Amino acid sequence: EPFLLGYVARLPLGTPDATRAMLRLADNPYWLGLRTGWHGPGAWRDPAVLADIRLLAAQGRALDVLCGPAALPEILELALAVPNLRIVIDHLGGVKLNGQAPPADWAGAMTALGQCPGVYCKLSGIPEQGAPDSNRLSLANALPVLHHLLAAFPPERLVLGSNWPVCTLYASLAQVHALLAEFLENCPAASRAHLLGGSAN
Repeated sequence: EPFLLGYVARLPLGTPDATRAMLRLADNPYWLGLRTGWHGPGAWRDPAVLADIRLLAAQGRALDVLCGPAALPEILELALAVPNLRIVIDHLGGVKLNGQAPPADWAGAMTALGQCPGVYCKLSGIPEQGAPDSNRLSLANALPVLHHLLAAFPPERLVLGSNWPVCTLYASLAQVHALLAEFLENCPAASRAHLLGGSAN
């Protein structure tokens, strides 16, 4: 399928099935990494989970992490413990978008994560992260968070995404594209090139 450039799998880290699947997929050029939720404090320190994470890093694959702000300090610990692991933080690190300055704990954690060369952040999930009483399709709603991430991470470690089809709970794909296009219009050209695919490559 020419449209398919790669895929990120979901496997239960720390289980024999996950380890076997990672070894089986090792030579598959389309397999780019694993996606996981954050399963409570200290979960990544479980020896079996950490062994799978180290295997993933050794294979040069990424760990996509779906989490809320409370998990960011532990993701920082993981990034420091396994520095050759590429980590992609999904959906702005779970912060709510309400047009106000982001919470200090989220901002501090993302600034620290931005200093880790193996950590990336996905600028995605914007309508979904909108506060319930906010305009989820207003760029102004998201700009304080987006500006912080642009300052915290180099552009080559920021990835743009639509989060389709989940985004359709709140907006059509065309509406999300229009929102992202409006944001890109005000980005420097070099940052725009990375966000439009350079970082993902």
